Amino acid sequence: MKMGTTERSYNDAIAYAIDPNFDRKTITVDLAVEVQPGSCITSAGAAYVSGDDCLLVLSHHRAEDAAHIIVADRGIYIKQDTIVAVMGATAGANAIAALTKTGAIRTGRRIIIRRRQHGTINQFQLRGLHQYFC
Repeated sequence: MKMGTTERSYNDAIAYAIDPNFDRKTITVDLAVEVQPGSCITSAGAAYVSGDDCLLVLSHHRAEDAAHIIVADRGIYIKQDTIVAVMGATAGANAIAALTKTGAIRTGRRIIIRRRQHGTINQFQLRGLHQYFC
């Protein structure tokens, strides 16, 4: 028996962020649709359908003018399943392709974290992503 549901959050859309300072940015846009984490919009604030103009939303917001929206920036791995669940199969696949086109945002079902030691400091890094961004 299903007792209830919870709202999606940042952790439902992002699998791993290499740097919490650059994984998101805030934009101001005239938002035409209500959004939640995992939604994709265009830079004009319309719902994403296809093309290269795609932003991954990481916050909840109702449709309104001059809305402040938190979107994904760079250095992250995204969860494909959340985007497909929110956007639908076709728009979700188009959004994933547009988001990952430049390599600043990546996706994958398997995330491999390795541990390196630098003197007395332990660092956790994502294989491949750390070398790409650092």
